[in-house]
Amino acid sequence: KDFFKGKTVYCNCDDPKESNFFKFFSLNFETYGLKKLITTGYKENGHGVVYIYEGDRNGNRMVDDSEIQVTELQGDGDFRSEECIEFLKEADVVVTNPPFSMFRAYIKQLMDYGKKFLIIGNPNAITYKEIFPYIKNNEMWLGLKSTGTDMLFNVSEDFAAQLVGTKKEGSGYRIVNGEILGRASAIWFTNIDNKKRNQPLDLYKRYKPEEIQVYDNYCAINIDKVADIPVDEELEFYLKDEDIPKWKETYGNDLEIVEHGKVRVKNPVLGVPITVLDKYCPKQFEIVSFRKGEDGKDLVFTRERERQFNRTFVSLYDVDSWDNKKRRRKNQWENHLRENNNKENQIEPIDYFFPIIWQMSGNQRATVEKKLMYARMFVRKLS
Repeated sequence: KDFFKGKTVYCNCDDPKESNFFKFFSLNFETYGLKKLITTGYKENGHGVVYIYEGDRNGNRMVDDSEIQVTELQGDGDFRSEECIEFLKEADVVVTNPPFSMFRAYIKQLMDYGKKFLIIGNPNAITYKEIFPYIKNNEMWLGLKSTGTDMLFNVSEDFAAQLVGTKKEGSGYRIVNGEILGRASAIWFTNIDNKKRNQPLDLYKRYKPEEIQVYDNYCAINIDKVADIPVDEELEFYLKDEDIPKWKETYGNDLEIVEHGKVRVKNPVLGVPITVLDKYCPKQFEIVSFRKGEDGKDLVFTRERERQFNRTFVSLYDVDSWDNKKRRRKNQWENHLRENNNKENQIEPIDYFFPIIWQMSGNQRATVEKKLMYARMFVRKLS
């Protein structure tokens, strides 16, 4: 609330007559200490309208029609029009729900004019190649609402009836305290600082070397859940002999060979689910990159020798209990390695039930030829 004091707020993608943003800021104009409220909206094949409100003039603590300046625009009210850009220049902060299909162009305009903003967008926008660099460079971030929390909207009675008749409850709408609310897959994007953004994530997870998984095509450690981000700055884990030179080139003196096939890496890059952005603190982590491996393709994790082993012992999965399957598979795999390597200390640390029955619990992108394709964002701890 303190942020808005003395500022001009512009809602440039809203029907002024219907906009809940205009209603909210006009009703809370004095509470927030606003200087001016401007609202414009697009009208296809017609003229847009601008509403300007500068506060309660007659002291009745109500928003009277006579206090709202209504002017027809020369153009259609598109946010890219010269008229609307002039209002944008005047504004201190933009708050609106822009068309998702034009999100890239909309964000670029805000960045070009250096405006503070609080806007609604589709969560998928995080992955846009035009948007992610702003997030990576701490030029924009997510608002307070978690990506896993529904965004609900008040709707008219007619639209509520339409939702009930055409949509599924929990998908297109929700019923809260007997009221039908519209539901959308949406989150807040902003460049306005908040307390949550500056709270470091509490870390507690510690790893044994055999528990750590690395990618085939990126020198980073896979983390399945945000809660599993390691607390330790240095991690020990196993690498194949042919992968060590690549890792050594990436980490230099931060990588130490502990023993044959085992390395210790200081502050390795971590591949985490994009839900980390809900809890991302720029004082704790830096964002390195997004999703793609060093070869420009989606991240993959495979173990060719284990895949061959799976084909040999595939019948193992058709009998026995889950625990017995895991136990038998572990024993058979280790025996297989001993017989082929003749050295117990060269046993390859593996996930004993990948890839036939091991999955990533919602974090898996796709499976192509038994290769798991990961959707990940790369982060690194700040010292």
